[in-house]
Amino acid sequence: MKGGWRVALMHGYRYPDHELQIAAIAQDIGFTQISLSHQVSPLMKLVSRGDTTVVDAYLSPILRRYVNQVQTALTPGEPALKPPRLMFMQSHGGLTEAQRFQGKDSILSGPAGGIVGAVKTSAEAGLNKIIGFDMGGTSTDVSHYNGTYERTFETEVAGVRLRAPMMAIHTVAAGGGSVLRFDGTRYRVGPTSAGAYPGPTGYRQGGPLTVTDCNIMVGKLQPDFFPAVFGPGGNLPLDQAAVTQAFAALAQEIAHQTQTTPAPGGGGRWVSSHCRRNHGQRH
Repeated sequence: MKGGWRVALMHGYRYPDHELQIAAIAQDIGFTQISLSHQVSPLMKLVSRGDTTVVDAYLSPILRRYVNQVQTALTPGEPALKPPRLMFMQSHGGLTEAQRFQGKDSILSGPAGGIVGAVKTSAEAGLNKIIGFDMGGTSTDVSHYNGTYERTFETEVAGVRLRAPMMAIHTVAAGGGSVLRFDGTRYRVGPTSAGAYPGPTGYRQGGPLTVTDCNIMVGKLQPDFFPAVFGPGGNLPLDQAAVTQAFAALAQEIAHQTQTTPAPGGGGRWVSSHCRRNHGQRH
């Protein structure tokens, strides 16, 4: 059994016969995923259409395995019971049946779902003009809603040009888990992430200093307002003392490297200000 195969011919969007002939040959060879550019992205511009087809051929088999696992887990043990209807969010904000979920439509499906959720929640509060700010572990997604969803038909994700309908989402490479470090000259944030485990220093799992810890250090995140779900047992509050100690150690390291005397919380204030400035300047 072979993996994915993509076909993108120069004029395939207007004359698909040759792509279909190649697909028939690939199917005879044994490829299980065959993505054709005229089906994936029936538009002009060969390079972006080809990139989109490559992404679809790469991701679709992975998604198919995931969808099958979810469907199996949701299938009731009793034959008389109907299995639930399984649908997935797509990058353009719409839902699709599980069997029709394609790789090219999954790239920004998570952030797109965030936009739809923000709009629906705001509508319940009587608001129809919002700016969405979706901060995750490694990045922050910013969106705009002014009564209608804003979409784009061409975008670039991780250097890959995609031609497919998507929500208009702008991303800043700074999230709550982005790691703080000193490179000998100045503070740096990311692109490395602490992830969910070990997570930030304040999570009590021995993790590195992150943007989250900076916000704890400068008082923007108050441990008393968070549930006690941290530490090895998942029953402790955020560790503000560990964050303070880690910044003090970082200050000593910087003093040793630069022969200066930085304030222990200086890194936290700089990173917090830097991230806020980046988010504001980008948008």
